[in-house]
Amino acid sequence: MRKSFLEKILEWFKTTFNPRFEIKEKEEEKEEQKKEQETENQLAESKEEEITEKINIAKRTITKRLYVLEQEIAVFKEMYPKEAQTFLDKIQKLKTEYIETLEKSKEKLTFEIDPEINGAKKEEIIKIEREVESFINKEVRFKKISQKLQKLIVMLNTLYNVSIVHSKPNEKQKALQQLENAKNKTIEIEKEFKTSEEILKDPRLKERVIDLMSYAEYLTLKISIRNSNQTPKEAIKSLTIIRDFKNFDYINAFLAFVIEEISCGIRNKISILSNELLDKIKEKERKLLEETFYEENFLYSTNFWNEFMQYETDVISILGVSGENAKIPLLPSMKITVKIGEVLDVPITECKYTLIKNFATTNDNKILLTLKFLAELSKEVTYKEIYFILLTFDVLHYIDETPNELKNKIKKYEEKYNYSREKIAEKRKAVKSIKNSTTEYLVVFELKESEEDINDILRETLTELNFDFVEKENKILLNSFYFTNLKNIMEILELKTNNQ
Repeated sequence: MRKSFLEKILEWFKTTFNPRFEIKEKEEEKEEQKKEQETENQLAESKEEEITEKINIAKRTITKRLYVLEQEIAVFKEMYPKEAQTFLDKIQKLKTEYIETLEKSKEKLTFEIDPEINGAKKEEIIKIEREVESFINKEVRFKKISQKLQKLIVMLNTLYNVSIVHSKPNEKQKALQQLENAKNKTIEIEKEFKTSEEILKDPRLKERVIDLMSYAEYLTLKISIRNSNQTPKEAIKSLTIIRDFKNFDYINAFLAFVIEEISCGIRNKISILSNELLDKIKEKERKLLEETFYEENFLYSTNFWNEFMQYETDVISILGVSGENAKIPLLPSMKITVKIGEVLDVPITECKYTLIKNFATTNDNKILLTLKFLAELSKEVTYKEIYFILLTFDVLHYIDETPNELKNKIKKYEEKYNYSREKIAEKRKAVKSIKNSTTEYLVVFELKESEEDINDILRETLTELNFDFVEKENKILLNSFYFTNLKNIMEILELKTNNQ
């Protein structure tokens, strides 16, 4: 069959140009494959970067939470060393497991450590946090309240003994003024006790606190009767524990104290006594004990208290003459272990505890920075100095916004030195702008190699707050101007700087 003219032309066209078309198609295909490969590589890199970023964020999150936990444990480490070490061991175990998981995640390009994604890891952290919080709210808080009450009891006992030997009108007035301060302290402790749910749930701890409080109130009653014109009934009705604890059996409680004071016999401390004098004292004790047993309302009897206190005065006088320790002792049954000179109300401890509780809800890095700074300071730091540190590090507003004991401690300084956050921010900026070659820097804390992520957070936060700081040999130094007029803090930091 003869080919048409058009077919011949088409055949010639294919023969002449088709190889060129095929070459061009192959080149385009290769180019397309190349682009696809590049896209795949970019996606892989992007995925890897995304995973790395998620790992870094999670690492920071868990590191911060565990660091704050360690600071929380440090609050009671000295008081409960064994329990504190148990908690720290748990944290270290969690850290080790976390690092291992982190390395595996990097190798496999998987993500298993995000506490918001991985339920097991999150639960472990939460469990330790709850255990520490429960221990603080129960055991630590109980000991704190117990020690406060014991300190109050020692003070009241001292005041009562002074009242026995100093009985002039002006001396009585001074005693009553001091007693008023003691009453305010009792009210303060009572409020703390009534908000301590963990203690109230434990019958053993609750009973111990009430026993101590009732003994403090008993001593308050004795001081009131000895130094004022109040009747015993009036003095009893004004007691905090009578007014606020409706079901408290004060009659049996005070009866037990009176009997123990008489029966333990302060006269037993007298080593040299004539038989005649000893018999007289014993007879007096017998009559007093009879009144407590047979007179239904002996606590309201002015005559009973006059006789009881005269008995104490007589015995103390004899003790003084005989050269013995002339004072009414604390009751052995109350097991008072705190000495009058012991410091129980430590501002820096109170501050740390309050900030840690705030961090749990705010997760603010400024609190982390403040805790790191406070960790280097000693017990000598005052509430006034604490107030200015909170101002300087921009965390005071957290204290003001939540109910806590620290707020009451620094209230008077807030009223006297009232600065806004904006004003303090301006001051930080001004200090940074006027530094010169003579500017003195003080070592405030060390950057530990094991806390790399925490260190990065600290640097960033210092920069964010416009602090004038320098880093030298893994140590952070701040401009000394920030601590002007903060005597105790300045001394601590100067000593640290000189040593290092």
